[in-house]
This record gives sequence, C-alpha cells and structure tokens, in this order.
Amino acid sequence: MPSVITVDHIVVSEANANAIFTVRLSEADLLNPVTVKWDLTGISATSGSDFTNLSGMLTFSPGVLEQIISIPIIDNASAELPETFQLNLFTPSANAQIGNSIAVATIIDNDAASGTPVVSIND
Repeated sequence: MPSVITVDHIVVSEANANAIFTVRLSEADLLNPVTVKWDLTGISATSGSDFTNLSGMLTFSPGVLEQIISIPIIDNASAELPETFQLNLFTPSANAQIGNSIAVATIIDNDAASGTPVVSIND
C-alpha cells in the first residue's frame, strides 16, 4: 500500500522570516525515495509583497517520515488584515498518494494602524 502524504494548515506572524510547512508520510518507504511536487497560490496574500512565490519537488529519502517546505514571508510596513496563501501538492511518486493536496498559510500582520497598539500573537 502506498504511503499517504499530508500537510497541515499553518498560522505565521508577518514578523517571522519564514512560513514552515511540515509535510508527512503515513509510513516510510524503506527502499525507495518518495517525491511530490509543490507550488504556491496567493489567496488574499500577494506573491512578491506578502510572500515569496516558490515551487519545487520535495524528496523523502528512504526511511524518512517528515520534510519541511520553508517559504520566505515579506514583512511590509502596511497595516493589514490576516492574509492567506496556499501550498499545493501534486504528482506524487508511484509509491505514494496525496491525502490532502492543499494547506493554507495565514499571515498575521505585525503592523498597526496609526494610534493602534501592536499585539503579539505570543501574548
């Protein structure tokens, strides 16, 4: 039975340097690598002003259960509502299948409108 690839939704502060998606396998393939292609789509977040648009292929070496995809977040000086973009998984290797093909990243703004205090998500 092929391994199932999953990824969770995440929330990240605009002050963070990167949005980190953890991609997991339901079980490791002990003999062969598992691969899956990925790309990004802006929902309310805009590529180039809120996040860096990247794409690639993620490879799990034999025996590995977790890998990360790190997406640079752009810390602009504009006060904004939370914004989102999505990670899309597609074209898994023959020894895997995709459990959920989309994970949403929500970027929480770290700038405040004039006269409004900034509240940290860690408070």
